[in-house]
Amino acid sequence: MKDSSERGLHSAFTLIEMLITLALIGILATLGFALGMRARAKARAVTCLSNQQDISKALLNYYTEHGRLPADGPGANLAVELSEQIPWPESQRSVALPATWRCPNDRSGPLQNSYEPYYVQRHDPSSSEYFVLGCPRHDDAGDAYINLQGVQALRFAKPGRMSLNGRAVSPEATADLRSITTGTMSFEDGSTATVTDSGEDFKLTAIASFRKEDGTLYTIVRITGKGKVDYTVKPGSRFEVVTPVAIIGVRGTQFSVEVDPLRTRTTVTSGTVEVWDRTDWSHCYLNAGQSMQIGPETPPTSTDKGLSFIWIESGKWRVVNPNTFSVSYYWTEIEGNEAGFGVVAAGKHSYIEYNPNRVPDSVRVNYTLPQLGPQSVVLTTPNSYIGD
Repeated sequence: MKDSSERGLHSAFTLIEMLITLALIGILATLGFALGMRARAKARAVTCLSNQQDISKALLNYYTEHGRLPADGPGANLAVELSEQIPWPESQRSVALPATWRCPNDRSGPLQNSYEPYYVQRHDPSSSEYFVLGCPRHDDAGDAYINLQGVQALRFAKPGRMSLNGRAVSPEATADLRSITTGTMSFEDGSTATVTDSGEDFKLTAIASFRKEDGTLYTIVRITGKGKVDYTVKPGSRFEVVTPVAIIGVRGTQFSVEVDPLRTRTTVTSGTVEVWDRTDWSHCYLNAGQSMQIGPETPPTSTDKGLSFIWIESGKWRVVNPNTFSVSYYWTEIEGNEAGFGVVAAGKHSYIEYNPNRVPDSVRVNYTLPQLGPQSVVLTTPNSYIGD
């Protein structure tokens, strides 16, 4: 017969065993709960990805029917524009958006479009990057930014950290929480965007900042209203500035962008900037010391301004007229036989094109301004020249 000390020792071991068992059950339950949460988060991300696939197909159909993509930015309404492709009856437009426009992780009201703030109209579908669409609300799934650049490029993407005026911003923050009117945006690679002037309705918004498959940080910001922003972009990083009339793309440079609803002026301090005119999708490159405006010139001034000449590619130059009147010009190939004549309208641009079969590849341009008189400029590629 066992004495009481043996029975107590046996009971103690039994209690320890029970505690260990309960602890193991708790750990397994916690792991199971975590795995379940992760699985549900992934499921929500997959639903969001499916929504974006449906929207991208609707955008393609819209382009086929209208020959253009819907506009982006303030005042645009993507759900209304695509209501034929993604039905949204008039009777429901004061109640709720169709499910396609709602990310499962979006906690805002039923009429808030989950994707509109992250849509950017790009080039036409003959290009591989004709629009950008995304959703930053899936950090719980391990992939906080879902990016779409064309139907074939739908994927999860790792987010890049960012801060607004020194305050860290969650990748899943709303567009309003990813915007500033004064101060500095800082990005994971050390690139910065600093507001140096802000006027009526000005806002700088980080649309996206994420790592591409090769590890390159790709950041897109949008400027609305009237103001000016100075940018410093780390070499090798991809960075784009979207305004109502232009898209400015760089890979490591210093530049500034000054905007109002009708105009965008880009000035380059160092490096090279590619500027796209969103009215006709023409584009050109600006080098250090160069500046160019997209959109009409400000009210008339009493001082004539020289034409600007921007190299596009071998044998092609963009001629920009900053004046409030048309300017006629003549050009001749310096070491060749080609010559031509052109007229560039007030606040517009035209092109000089020729067969670049000479070395050096250069042309002389002559034109006359009412107050400044005859002007003569020699254009030699690959360096661009901007007149006084």
